[in-house]
Amino acid sequence: MRFAQADLFAQDDAERNTLSQSERVAIRSRLETTLAKLEATAIFPWRDPLDAVHEENRFQRDSEMLGEEGVLLWHRFDTEMDRLHATRFSSDLRSAGSTKETSQRLLGRTITLLISFVTSSPFFCASLLAFRQRK
Repeated sequence: MRFAQADLFAQDDAERNTLSQSERVAIRSRLETTLAKLEATAIFPWRDPLDAVHEENRFQRDSEMLGEEGVLLWHRFDTEMDRLHATRFSSDLRSAGSTKETSQRLLGRTITLLISFVTSSPFFCASLLAFRQRK
């Protein structure tokens, strides 16, 4: 007896892949609500940027389920996210103070991050150990 397995990656228009009208309405409503909140928000609303990534992934997945209508919603969402990301970085600079203070703080942060990165790398630790042994 021979069994044939269906192609797992085949693109089919089976009924299981289509949304009912009530599901389409629920998804569209959820996406429109999210867009309304983002459009009403003046600054980046998430404390953790990873939360924004999760929101973006959810919105993209849901908009793909709506087909062509979802493409238009995704474009609006993407435009809003660009605007909000821009406010996030500009508000960071405004809260930092003057341009000179901002530059000094950013330089200090960069140097601190660079030092912590370099000193935590195995290559750096091995090089430092080898250097100390030569003395």
